[in-house]
Amino acid sequence: MKLNSSLTEEQERVLNFSCIISHDLHKGKHPLLNLIKLMEVALRAMSPGINDPGTALDVVHKLGPLLDKMVRLPSFTSVINARKGIVVIKSNMVTSQLLGLIVLPIRHYSKNDISVMIGLVRMLIFLRAKTHLSQKGKESLSTEIQALREDIKGGIANPNHKERINRAFTDSMPNGVPSFFQLNNVLRQYLNLCY
Repeated sequence: MKLNSSLTEEQERVLNFSCIISHDLHKGKHPLLNLIKLMEVALRAMSPGINDPGTALDVVHKLGPLLDKMVRLPSFTSVINARKGIVVIKSNMVTSQLLGLIVLPIRHYSKNDISVMIGLVRMLIFLRAKTHLSQKGKESLSTEIQALREDIKGGIANPNHKERINRAFTDSMPNGVPSFFQLNNVLRQYLNLCY
């Protein structure tokens, strides 16, 4: 930061208190970068030229546990540097931001594919069932699930496919919450029957 004149102690204190340092997500090892890359793989797989729902479905299965770890992070964390007298506050993405950045593009691009939509339904229900999630996080997931329902109404024309996806909202496997291994096996069996 360059200044034309020197700062008073009060101005320096205020500047130190309110300075926001943002790093480029596309450099280094920020965990969000990997989620973005996975999302981009799913989008490319669902592009008309490639049309590979199996790859998109694999991405959805990998995103579930990763998103689960990301939503566990607190909204803010802080580090105190006692020697310099500053507090560095780190802001983490909240659930609604993560869903908008990672899930929304996949949902939008895959809204005509039954297998990917079922995978998204199961992933979101899996995440919402987690006990460590805040009430606001659960509300964000419920909102995303409702948006997914709306996409299914408009994106899936076949009534049998709509019914199959709608069953995914209510069906549960042993212990109430399906594991991603169980879901992966069920969806792979379905894909083998369809293709």
